Amino acid sequence: MLGPMQAVQGVKEIAELVKKYNDVPLYEKIVALQGQVVEIATERLDLYTENQNLKQKLELRAKMHFRNPYWYEDGDEVPFCRKCYESSKQELRIHLSHPPQRTGRRVCINCSSAFNDDGIEVGIWSYSS
Repeated sequence: MLGPMQAVQGVKEIAELVKKYNDVPLYEKIVALQGQVVEIATERLDLYTENQNLKQKLELRAKMHFRNPYWYEDGDEVPFCRKCYESSKQELRIHLSHPPQRTGRRVCINCSSAFNDDGIEVGIWSYSS
């Protein structure tokens, strides 16, 4: 399969050959074609990157399971924020909150939602308190 950079190089070589024969209209068309090839190559790379990201999300999704009241990744005991995970499909962990007098509560570092031991949302955590 011809790679995008090989196609760009091929068009560039054709443009140089046409330039030698002093055919300006053909040379201009080749240069325009070269720009289109670069654009297509860039779009292809963007699509490839997006595809890889989506595959990675699907792989993670397949590893996730709901164990009331949180979502967990197989083999991991740190829960994901249920609110962020279910609303925006972001895979964000929640952590035990601090200071120590609030032990048992879990706070999401993304949305600042606080959850009690039963996984019930008990409000928004304020880091200044």
